[in-house]
Amino acid sequence: MKSKAYFLVTLLLGLFFFTANAGLFAEEQLSKERASKREKAGKMLETVTLWKLVDGLKLSEEQLVKFLPKYRGGKDLKKEYREKRKKVVEELKDLLQAKTVSARKIEAKLTQLEKIEDEQQQKSKGLQKELKSILTPEQQARFILLQKQIGKEMMQQLRKRMGERKRERPLQQSRRKRSEKDFAPKK
Repeated sequence: MKSKAYFLVTLLLGLFFFTANAGLFAEEQLSKERASKREKAGKMLETVTLWKLVDGLKLSEEQLVKFLPKYRGGKDLKKEYREKRKKVVEELKDLLQAKTVSARKIEAKLTQLEKIEDEQQQKSKGLQKELKSILTPEQQARFILLQKQIGKEMMQQLRKRMGERKRERPLQQSRRKRSEKDFAPKK
């Protein structure tokens, strides 16, 4: 009798751990799918932005060959800056949360952050000079205006999408609450 009870307890524990791991695996897969979708959407957004810029600037073939690498380099530069800055800000946050922290360490992180920002400004100015040498004054003006216009359009599209998702969410949340109730311990 004891062996049957032991077997049943072991079986139930195994089943519990299996279902818990299956749920974690499914959640991880869903997270990977979301990241992949986000990455694809980002690339599509960048492509559309670039297409609108090239079309709006009316670049010659010679200008296009020079412009595209510089523009993409600028995007990469901004991405690199954001990543570096985020890392240093997180380190600064960790320092502030520590029980004992020296002012010298905080000052060092602030100096590092300042250096990253100065580097970004210098590189950005250099890129602007290079773009200025490629574009005519009229194209330079259009470039500034198009960037602003395209940014506004993208934000409107994002807001529209967010609004659509918010309308979908109450349905998803009610389903989730029902499923949570199904598995909640009985009182």
